Amino acid sequence: MSIVDPKQILSNLKEKSNSRKKKTLDLIFGLLEEQAKKEELDFSIATIGRMSVLAGGPTAQSIHNKNGADYRTLIEAYALAHGTTRKKPPIQPLQRAKQNHGAKDYDLLSKINDPAMRAAIGTIIRERDLYRNELKVLKSKAFITVDRRVTKSTEQATVEVLPSLAGLFTPSQREALEDAISDKLMARRGWHSQPNGRVKDENGRHLYKPGYVTAIEKILKESSSCDK
Repeated sequence: MSIVDPKQILSNLKEKSNSRKKKTLDLIFGLLEEQAKKEELDFSIATIGRMSVLAGGPTAQSIHNKNGADYRTLIEAYALAHGTTRKKPPIQPLQRAKQNHGAKDYDLLSKINDPAMRAAIGTIIRERDLYRNELKVLKSKAFITVDRRVTKSTEQATVEVLPSLAGLFTPSQREALEDAISDKLMARRGWHSQPNGRVKDENGRHLYKPGYVTAIEKILKESSSCDK
């Protein structure tokens, strides 16, 4: 049995409210009752606020505001009574989350009788899954280069996060870049590359500025090391 009675909370809030606010509290409570019938329990202010607007009630922003404290109290109490919180649940349905992150963690929730404790544990599990997914994204999208040089202003080492070059080029794109600075192409067109990366034609005219060849070589080298 829940330690929180949403209907009693509603009654207490209505006792100190005017007639207009009483109607709004009843409207919010009705929306919460409607949400409770759904498979995925979502009592977030964003969702309830969206439903409220469609029903002619206050917006999510109004519920967030200072004057919306009673509405937030009612939503919080209702969510707690149903073993969850006002936080929006993961985008994935609970069943899919079980498959992706292990059913044991979520099966544990059904064995907790205390709704407050169940809500707290559920929140911890969802936040862990969120952080785990964010970590996977960071690992796939970036690599970390540690610059240990001492700066004059702070005399502290800095850490620079650079975008990953892994998988940046398709095989045909890599081949095109390699061909653009190859000795074979240079000889065929009568071009000459200099140590500083500048490219000149057979008449000594500058075709590409200093750094052209060396920049492409560096990009190819970095992306190649990331793909390994």
